[in-house]
Amino acid sequence: MLPGLTRLVFRGCTTYLENLLSQIDTPFLQDLRFTCFSEGFSSVVRLSAFLGTLQNLDFQAAVIRFTRRFIAITYHSNRPSVGPPYANFIMYHSDAGGDGVHLGTSLLQICDAVAPALSAVESLALEVNSDGAYRPGFILEPTFWHTFLRLFVGVKTLTIDVPFAMEISDALRPNNGAVITELLPVLSELVIVCYLVLHNQPFSSFANERCLAGSPIVVRTIQHRPPSLRPPPISWSFDPLIWTI
Repeated sequence: MLPGLTRLVFRGCTTYLENLLSQIDTPFLQDLRFTCFSEGFSSVVRLSAFLGTLQNLDFQAAVIRFTRRFIAITYHSNRPSVGPPYANFIMYHSDAGGDGVHLGTSLLQICDAVAPALSAVESLALEVNSDGAYRPGFILEPTFWHTFLRLFVGVKTLTIDVPFAMEISDALRPNNGAVITELLPVLSELVIVCYLVLHNQPFSSFANERCLAGSPIVVRTIQHRPPSLRPPPISWSFDPLIWTI
């Protein structure tokens, strides 16, 4: 059903979303916005299969935002204010610590499901919250960043909030050993958002080794994030079909 659908906006429990996705086939979907409660995406197996059926997704930018209450994954075209493709996934978790293993797995499965479109992503941003003052209320597995970054082979600019600096640095150069060359192979700029003076540069040895290998990287620190990309505007030329559950 709904073979001509181009936009899908959903807010609710994961069970309802999975049941809905099992009933529709929307190869031309270009704008999808999912917000799920009850501990986020309890299972993304069906969601992953559904995303794998979409055609002509072409994302140039991705933003992953971590907060105490949710993880948000957003994919943009190079001109998101003009129109899609656009995808936004918000996974809520509890304030009492959340399940970092579960949330990390869900995040990886969603990213993996759109992996064919991620090769065109040239800009990747990892954000904490609005002021960067605290980390999320959960812990991700040590192997998470290695698996996550492997999906973004075309990223040229990586922007990260400073709380993630040590983890990303260790993922790119584990235990101060050799740089893992298959992670971010075409990276040319690494931007650290730090609201205070950053006395120790965690990526200096990584940048030096990449430079010696003939792949120089500019590492710089800024105090404020660049302006956020806005989602494409939603305008209806007809009365939309709205289901309230």
